[in-house]
Amino acid sequence: MITERGLLYRPLDIHIAACRSMSTFVFGKTSSMNFWVYILRCADESYYTGHTDNLEKRVAEHQVGEVPGYTFSRRPVTLVYSEVFTTREEALASERRIKG
Repeated sequence: MITERGLLYRPLDIHIAACRSMSTFVFGKTSSMNFWVYILRCADESYYTGHTDNLEKRVAEHQVGEVPGYTFSRRPVTLVYSEVFTTREEALASERRIKG
């Protein structure tokens, strides 16, 4: 599904490889740099929202405990949502909207 801000990846438990294979496609053109907002489901059924410029790396960091804070003691985590943007500012604004 294409949104006005970028590509929307919705399937629950989406595979990171699928995100990576589509990560450079934004409105029919390639982009030299992309930024994602993402939501992780934690082992305790809570959710964590963040943004990054490297989705695969960031999710892996959460998974192995390299990210101190909320997800560290709530592993394993599962990527349940990600959306790609062409600027960090857009991704951060989306993260803030999600968090309320």
